[in-house]
Amino acid sequence: MKKRTKLQAAILAALASSPSYADYTCLPPDAGSKSPLEVFQCFEAKLSGQQQQMGGLAAANQNQQLRIVELEKANQRLRQKTDAISVSSDGNVGIGTMPGAKLDVAGLAQVDYLTVNPQGGSIEGGEIRLDGAGAFTTWYYDNYRGRIRWHHSGAEYVTINEIGNVGIGTIPTEKLQVNGNVKATAFKTGDIFFEKDGETLWQMFEDEHGLYVKHLKTGHTYRFVLEKIQ
Repeated sequence: MKKRTKLQAAILAALASSPSYADYTCLPPDAGSKSPLEVFQCFEAKLSGQQQQMGGLAAANQNQQLRIVELEKANQRLRQKTDAISVSSDGNVGIGTMPGAKLDVAGLAQVDYLTVNPQGGSIEGGEIRLDGAGAFTTWYYDNYRGRIRWHHSGAEYVTINEIGNVGIGTIPTEKLQVNGNVKATAFKTGDIFFEKDGETLWQMFEDEHGLYVKHLKTGHTYRFVLEKIQ
């Protein structure tokens, strides 16, 4: 028993010599208030607690290192994405290219819904420009005064108005209106009206008895005399 007490006293003296452990909880100013064994047990408990804290800090440090690795991987992925997107000093955005417009995409762009805002003013609606390759013509497709048109170089080539009439080389007043010659392999139609200098003069029509033309000014109707050849 004396040897154990002496050993504990020696350990106590060693611990007491270290400022890290010499606190008033285990080593009060009044040396007689605690026995050497109680002081030793107090220090032993403190050492055990500090060892547990060190173990917890080591585990936390390991978790932190793993988190750093994950952040580095995420940062690498972000850099790869950032390299694909370029933003110029004036705020233009390029995807896969250096931007030459507010949004410049090199490659296929897919959207579910696209709105092209008016260009400004009261008659110019949204417009899409289709650049020609090399020296070929650049076409424009827009909403002008409520009608859709395909145009370039100041000329309007195809127009669809707000009620669905289609004009080729003209603004249509009929379902299909063409300013120029028409070439086709066949025509399927009802009555045919002949217009001259903006005035409709003749109507051609047919029934089971024959083919007729009617002069719209006089109201006279004429029937073609047909000769059977086959």
